Amino acid sequence: MVELASCPSLLIRQEPKFFSAVTGCEKPNIYHVFGNTVMCFKYLFKCLERINVCARRYLPSTPKPFSLDIIHCNSMDQLGMGYTTPFATMVKPCTCTICCLCRPEIDGILNTTSQAIGKIKHICTVCDPVFEVYNGAGLRFIVTGSCCQCIILCPSTFGKGYRGEFDILEGGQPVGKIKREIANMAEIVTDADHYVVNFPPTADANNKLLLIGLTMLIDYQYFETDADTEKKGNERAKRGGGGVHIKTGGNKEEDNFNLMII
Repeated sequence: MVELASCPSLLIRQEPKFFSAVTGCEKPNIYHVFGNTVMCFKYLFKCLERINVCARRYLPSTPKPFSLDIIHCNSMDQLGMGYTTPFATMVKPCTCTICCLCRPEIDGILNTTSQAIGKIKHICTVCDPVFEVYNGAGLRFIVTGSCCQCIILCPSTFGKGYRGEFDILEGGQPVGKIKREIANMAEIVTDADHYVVNFPPTADANNKLLLIGLTMLIDYQYFETDADTEKKGNERAKRGGGGVHIKTGGNKEEDNFNLMII
């Protein structure tokens, strides 16, 4: 939490799921979080999706329940060392949303104290997406973005060539921003995304943790694609139609991912 409190911004990269794109078998999402320091981006967290197999396979990304374990790592070398104990968890229950009823939300829990640090709610609106961030004292931030952005209107391969932006508002004034960045090649052929989060100057570590959870909720609500859709896009490409064809072989997938996160 001390490291998080000192970071003015974060880079969040979703790990590309090449196996899911080829086979149509959905795998849990993995996110890598890098903190912006004076010299460079430092690896901070690994976020692991925990979800029931049936829910992951058959439910769309918007209503499906999941928990996201946030695991602290001091370096990329620790990723393969069995670090699986989360210091915080983001929990999203299953939601069957109908207009303003049963809206999607996420609860943030700090595992070291087993206490809730806040809640994120996706508010029902006519056009622009709006999210509310609550801490123990009440409403802290409102996050909103234009519904006319290309990445929201067309979140497929075409839309991934554009940046999406969500403003963080405090007292009605913009104090930060969440940006869904233009996709690289590995992200174009899968449903992976990467985000830059510029925190408000007044945000403490708990607030920043909630904004990380909010970024994940935005990803699930607007940019997550199920594995069957990815596989169909690849099959269309093989026949000369739309979509992107993934060629696999050797360790190219692992190499591409390692190059992407350096």
